[in-house]
This record gives sequence, C-alpha cells and structure tokens, in this order.
Amino acid sequence: MMLAREVTAKRTEESGISLTELIVAMLIFGIASTMVIGFFISTTKTMSLAQSLTTNTKQASNAMNQTARLIRAGTENPVKGETNDPAFLFASTETLTMYAYINLQSSEQKPIAVQLSLNTKRQLIEKQWPAKPGDVAGYWTFDVGGPPASTRILATSVAPTGSGGPLFSYLTADGSVLPAGSLNKDQRRSVAAVKVTLTLQEEGASDEHRVSLQNTVGIPNLGFHRVVS
Repeated sequence: MMLAREVTAKRTEESGISLTELIVAMLIFGIASTMVIGFFISTTKTMSLAQSLTTNTKQASNAMNQTARLIRAGTENPVKGETNDPAFLFASTETLTMYAYINLQSSEQKPIAVQLSLNTKRQLIEKQWPAKPGDVAGYWTFDVGGPPASTRILATSVAPTGSGGPLFSYLTADGSVLPAGSLNKDQRRSVAAVKVTLTLQEEGASDEHRVSLQNTVGIPNLGFHRVVS
C-alpha cells in the first residue's frame, strides 16, 4: 500500500504542464512577439523616414542656394550699336538659360552663360559656358549650342510640377507672374525675379518623404524696382 502511494506521488510530480498551460504560454509568447516585431518595424520606418527627410532637406538646401546665387548674378549681354540682349536666353517652367557675372575660377571679370534644367531622370542640372571675345573689343559671345565647359547635378529626384508648383516662375517688376511656357524675347526682357519651387521626392516614395523649398530671387543687375508683396 505504501509503495503504491509513493509511485502515485512520483507520477504526479513528473506529470509536467498541462495542455491548457501550454496554450496560455504560447498565447502570451505570441502577443509579446507581435509587440516586439511591431515596435521594431515602427522604429525602422521612423528612422528611414528621418534619414530620407534629412538627405532631401540637405540636398534641396544646397541646390536652392546655388540656384539663387546664379539667378541673382544675372545680367544683360551688351551688343554694340543695339539694345542689350535680355538676361534670359531661354525661360520656361523647367529650364532657364541666362547670362550671369559669376566666375570663381578666374580673377578676370567675365560673364558666363548658365543653364539650369531638369533631365529625363528629373535631376536638376547646371551647365556653364564661358564667355569668348566677340568681334568688337569689350563684347562677348557664348557657344551655348556647343558642349558646356562644366556640368554638374544639383539635385536628384525633383518631383513633378503638380507636386508643388513649377520649378521656375517668372515675375515682372510689379510682381505679376508671366504666363507658363517658353517666354518670348519681350517677356524675357521684363523678368525682374524668378520664383524657384524645388520639391524633392524619390520615385515611389510616399508624400511624407517630400521636401519642398521656395525662394523668390531678384536680379539686382537688371535695375528693376520691384514691388514686393
């Protein structure tokens, strides 16, 4: 009798956890795992978004500074015995070509022709052509139709126009916005400022990754007295 009781007690001690206890433990483990995975995914997404915004903001800021610097240095190109050529050779919503007095590669004061445009990859490209002596001393020519002397990418992944307005808008001295599209010579001659709207967003990225900067850049060399609203 005593032996039977000892065997029964031993079996009871070695019986382990029940099925119910196992299910409860698995349920708790599943809930904890879901919370940990959710937290990890959320943290990773937040870090990725922060990194994307930081990169886009830095790139947009640098590109905007360089764009404004070039536009602000815009100038007309003198032509002997005729009215000066307007500062803008070409002006549209995604491309502008202009004369500018800015040259960091030489102490000699020479104008350049510079183009800011979007390529097929939506990259903002800067191209420059140096001035060449014209047929008359003191006047300059520019081989804008030929290969540029320098080319560089200012910004990548510029968002389409509908994402925040055109890249370039052109304003007259009274603040009126000139019609969108390629401006004619008279319209180009009346440009007193350029509103630059630079929006960066990688293709396929959600809107929360978008960074947009806007700056209205005057052109003091043209002598306009702008009305600033």
